[in-house]
Amino acid sequence: MIFNPLDKFYKSIIGAVPAQKEITFRVKGQFDSVVFVLRKDGTDTINRYQMKSGDGCFSVNIYVDSGLYFYYFELNNGKY
Repeated sequence: MIFNPLDKFYKSIIGAVPAQKEITFRVKGQFDSVVFVLRKDGTDTINRYQMKSGDGCFSVNIYVDSGLYFYYFELNNGKY
C-alpha cells in the first residue's frame, strides 16, 4: 500500500483541516477493496467509508467537524 499524508495526491489537505471542508484521501495498491476508518478523539463512534476504485488507486471524499481525528485503512490483508 502506498499512502503519504504529506503529499497532496494522497491527502488533499496537509495538516489541519478546516471544519466542513472536503478532504480527499487516496491509497495506491492492488486490493479487492479498501475501507477508510475514522474516529473522533474522545468518542467511541467509528465511521467507515468504502473507498472507490479508479485510476489505479482507491479514494474517498469526506467532511469533518472540528476536533482531533484518528484514521486508518482496512485492506483485504489487515489494517494500515
